[in-house]
Amino acid sequence: MNVLLWIVQIGIAVAFTSAGLVKLTQSVAKLRDGMPWARAVPGFAVRALGAVELLTAIGLVVPAATGTASVLTPVAALVVVLIMIGSVPVFAGTGDRVAIALSLLVLVLAALVAWARFGPYPV
Repeated sequence: MNVLLWIVQIGIAVAFTSAGLVKLTQSVAKLRDGMPWARAVPGFAVRALGAVELLTAIGLVVPAATGTASVLTPVAALVVVLIMIGSVPVFAGTGDRVAIALSLLVLVLAALVAWARFGPYPV
């Protein structure tokens, strides 16, 4: 189970690192062209989400890998759950069913990590 949790944590961290870096490095105009939901929020909110995604990715892996403040790993997983809960209605507003499905999948996987790392499989 520990190996499975690590695979899930690293997978989510890679996805969140990628998403966060895109939001932090590309122009807001370019982001709005590629992400219809970004048109409905201020530019600073897109940047802030990118920063949170990047920090969350770090929190999913680094504390557990180093054994330092390892409680931050399941906390980061809960942050992923909250982000995904927020993303579902946003994507529903744009009619993006694929993004909704992916958000729900990540939500379930992050909830698994949070439950397991807080409970029977701590790091």
